[in-house]
Amino acid sequence: MDDSYRAPPPAAVRRVLARRSAGALAWRLVLAVAGVLTPGAAWRWGAEVPSLFVLAMVGFPTGLLWLGRGVHAWFVPQQIELDDDGIRFAWADTATLLPWMERHDREVRWAELRGVRTSTVSVNGLSLSSLVVTTADGSFEIPDRGFDRSADLVQRDILDFIARARERPVGAATAYVRRMQERYATPERLVARPWKLLGACAFFLPFIGFPCWMAWSTPFWLTYGFAAVAVGLFGWLIVLGIVGWVRDRVVVLRTDGLAIGSSEASARIIPWDEIRIVRRDVTNGKTEGIEIVQEDGTRTTLRLDYGRSLDALARAIDPACVA
Repeated sequence: MDDSYRAPPPAAVRRVLARRSAGALAWRLVLAVAGVLTPGAAWRWGAEVPSLFVLAMVGFPTGLLWLGRGVHAWFVPQQIELDDDGIRFAWADTATLLPWMERHDREVRWAELRGVRTSTVSVNGLSLSSLVVTTADGSFEIPDRGFDRSADLVQRDILDFIARARERPVGAATAYVRRMQERYATPERLVARPWKLLGACAFFLPFIGFPCWMAWSTPFWLTYGFAAVAVGLFGWLIVLGIVGWVRDRVVVLRTDGLAIGSSEASARIIPWDEIRIVRRDVTNGKTEGIEIVQEDGTRTTLRLDYGRSLDALARAIDPACVA
């Protein structure tokens, strides 16, 4: 017999990790409409530009295909969410040469989950990323092109949820702090080398210099435009690289925590007892960065060359390796 006076158990609150990207979908619809309208452009200007007829032969059927898929995608659920029971995936995928989408819904309980990873495929310079989920029954792949967050960010949130739900052994945090204080009683100072930054600058400078030379040797509004775009785009990438190198140039391992900054005097401190997760960012089997997650969820990522491998640095500060 049910006890009518007993309060019902609280419902599990689902956290949404990713939703449908309305902006990306709208942009695809705009491109689809442009493809459908290519026959009109060929009819209007084809006598002067015969190549428009070839463009119309390709653009019109492609536009119809994308238009059908885009309209259908508005009505297909596109969401990734999790709670204490597991993860729910709902997404739309393309059907080969068909003007509609295939709907997929998967519910994975934590006990069935074996792992999540990201997969990136480059096609003609365009990178397509997806989230690969492995369960006890096999694996399935979820492309991230329809979501408002990348596969890397979704994977990161899932791994964070698992790590935070896993209880640490009693006294592990205290033992970790004590061990780090003893290990770095004499501070260890690491300074980032500038070689990667200089290499990136040397790589981007020709992309700036050539359009500028074209604008100087052939004054014309088109060459001026290309030069302005090159200076704005590649110059901004160089500035971002310089700012990132200066901001995290110095890392100091000391008794009170991990200090990161442009200099030791102005460095921000991450106390040892605030470090919850240390995760490696691995691309093509090589560690490209170290992500440090604090108890309050604050994230710090180290990507520079500090004179020692990032794997060794991760092992030196990882609670799972030290405690």
